[in-house]
Amino acid sequence: MCAAPALTACSDVHAVGRSTQVSRAVRSAQLSVTVAVRGAVTASGRFTQSADAASCASFARGVTAGEFTIPSGTSTASADGNPFALEAVIGGYRGPGRYGAQAFGDPTSAALTVDVLSSQSPFQPLAARAGESAVVEGDGSGSFTFSDWQDPGLRREEGSIVWTCS
Repeated sequence: MCAAPALTACSDVHAVGRSTQVSRAVRSAQLSVTVAVRGAVTASGRFTQSADAASCASFARGVTAGEFTIPSGTSTASADGNPFALEAVIGGYRGPGRYGAQAFGDPTSAALTVDVLSSQSPFQPLAARAGESAVVEGDGSGSFTFSDWQDPGLRREEGSIVWTCS
């Protein structure tokens, strides 16, 4: 039996006759995410998603070496009933701290979906004034703000994503 509920993974082995039965419970840190966008689409929403890490501290250190993926929504995330999805990755991630636009690299690798039209042609930081910034705290919480992102129809969008980890 697992003795401590704070364990992120445990393995219980029970002898059953001559066979051995193994049960494994793995817990993942969870993110509570709040989204607010304004511009061509004004919407807000809340959703939860797995941090894909065993703990919030592990999530804050980065799940993939040298990268940190901003919480992005899942296929069921929405903002005021509109589909929501974000692709934004901090490159050269070195752990908790503040990151400016230069940390996000190639602007065409970032994309935002906030309505049906942008699901086909997403908003991206293509304008000269476009910007992104993020703060990641040691406890796995953080924020991401973006401004002046455009879609191919020149619609503009800006907003923020704030998350906590538990």
